[in-house]
Parts: sequence; C-alpha cells; structure tokens
Amino acid sequence: YTIRVRDVANITCFATVSTTVTEPAVLAASVVRNNVTGCFGNLNGTITINAATGGSGSYEYSIDGGGTWQAGNNFVGLPAGTYDVQIRSAGDATCVRQLNGALVIAQPAQLNAAIASVNVNCFGTTTGSVTITAPVGGSGGYEYSVDGGANWFNSGTFTGLTAGTYDVRVRDIATPACFRILNPALVLTEPAQLQTTATPTA
Repeated sequence: YTIRVRDVANITCFATVSTTVTEPAVLAASVVRNNVTGCFGNLNGTITINAATGGSGSYEYSIDGGGTWQAGNNFVGLPAGTYDVQIRSAGDATCVRQLNGALVIAQPAQLNAAIASVNVNCFGTTTGSVTITAPVGGSGGYEYSVDGGANWFNSGTFTGLTAGTYDVRVRDIATPACFRILNPALVLTEPAQLQTTATPTA
C-alpha cells in the first residue's frame, strides 16, 4: 500500500510512504481414508490428515463439518458414512478450510442368504433338509452352519436331518468372525408316530 498525507491548505504539499501487509499461506493438507474392513457394521474406519501447511503453523482438525475439533490429526474407530473434513489454525476459529466436504468411508456389504427347508416325512427318520442359497455380502466366499456355528461347511445343503430346531448361519470365509444369523430357530417338523391296535380273532 502507498500512503500519502497532505496539507489541506496546500494540497500540492504531501508526503508518501509505502508499506506491505502480509498474510499467512492458505491452509492446506492431504486426507487419507481407510474404509471399514472385516464385517458390515464394524467400527474400524480411519481418517488421517497429513502435511498441514499455511495458517499460523499450528492446527486443529474436524471431520463433522466443524462441529467438533481436535489437535490430533488421526480419527479412528469410525463407522461407514460421509464425513466433512476441515482444518483450521489453532486458536483462530475464523481461519478454516474445508479439505473434503463429502469423504465417504465404505464398508463390506451385509451378509445375507436365502433359506429353504424340507420337513421330515416320517416320524423318527432323517429325511429333513435345510438349503442355504444365494449368499451375498462380505468378501464373496462363504461357509454355512445349522448348529449355531459349532460346525461350518463349504456347502449350504444339509440333508439327513431329524426333526428339531436349527440355528442357521452364514459367514465370510476371509473373516470367520464375520457371520450373520439367518434364522436362530428354524423348526423341522415330523408327522405324528403311526399308531395301530390289533384285535384278536377267535
């Protein structure tokens, strides 16, 4: 800026001085996102804000659009969702820059499958069956159980079953801890036992 001062009575009489007004560099940083892994609904997503520059040289960070701020640049234990990532100069609430207004943390699709069952056709026999088909979600490889996860099998077809209650589940082969209960109490029924009486003849 060039600043001048002059005499009101003699406007041709003036003095001039120059000065420079500086400002901090614009706020900037890089954002790294890690999606939720393992299983639908896990809380292991992360956001890290790196290489912050500009402003006053000390920073605070927010991932909820400025609702809350923290000095640390790591955000962990995050669920899937959309995050508004911002940076500001520490101690100056007016010096804010949005780094990513719609940062999406994704997650694996939820496990699911269809169940079909056939009841026992004769009392006391092992003619019942449970078939688990059309699995979706997870990493794409699946195992199946009809005993609450005590035993797992690559095939979703279970035959030779007796009448009873079955806990039907599917799990992700790549992440065995990731399973879904499809039906905790699937009942296979059976007909009543055949009864007969004999009448003696003379």
